[in-house]
Amino acid sequence: RARSLTSPQTRSSVSTSTSTRSPQDRAVDRLVNPSVPRSFDATSVPFLIRSLEDSVADIRQSAAYTLGGLGEAASGAAQELTALLNDPVTSCRQAAAVALGAIGPAAEAATASLAKAAVKDHRMVRAAACRALGAIGRPDKDAMNALVNALRDADPTVRSQAARSLGSIGVASPEAVSALKVALSDESADVRCRVVTAISAMPDALNELLTGFVAA
Repeated sequence: RARSLTSPQTRSSVSTSTSTRSPQDRAVDRLVNPSVPRSFDATSVPFLIRSLEDSVADIRQSAAYTLGGLGEAASGAAQELTALLNDPVTSCRQAAAVALGAIGPAAEAATASLAKAAVKDHRMVRAAACRALGAIGRPDKDAMNALVNALRDADPTVRSQAARSLGSIGVASPEAVSALKVALSDESADVRCRVVTAISAMPDALNELLTGFVAA
């Protein structure tokens, strides 16, 4: 990325009282300055999409989170947010995953990219990608394989989000059921709680588990 939406002076010192500043610079203020009231809506999506390409990482990150805050109304930005999953800055990739999850099913085209991020990225991005897969809810092979693999992640937050998303998707594939049964013995209480909730959302998995207990 080589371009910025604002001048270096604007980025280094954000001012909200100068009437000579452009509408675009004032919009960027709302992205990066927490003291400035934010009033973004669906009409802001084109500007926010452009902001995802800014040379300043904080602006790219804030634009992604702001798009996520618009929910399904930001579905037109799903392609650009998917591209942001390849950003060199971890916090931007995490923001992209969070935003795609907030958009929900309308971002289903991002499933394959999120599935990859769920198992091969920084732990914060992996956790956000796992949660996004559940929010999108598409039970395709990429998503299910990624979430099953994420149940064995070294980070408990990632495992917890993987279990949560498997429950949200609610498809009791043999691989998912097997992985959830193993995860019932996870060392993390939060993970075990998410696993129980996930299994309870899958009648077939719950029946299989109960049958196993009775047989034992």
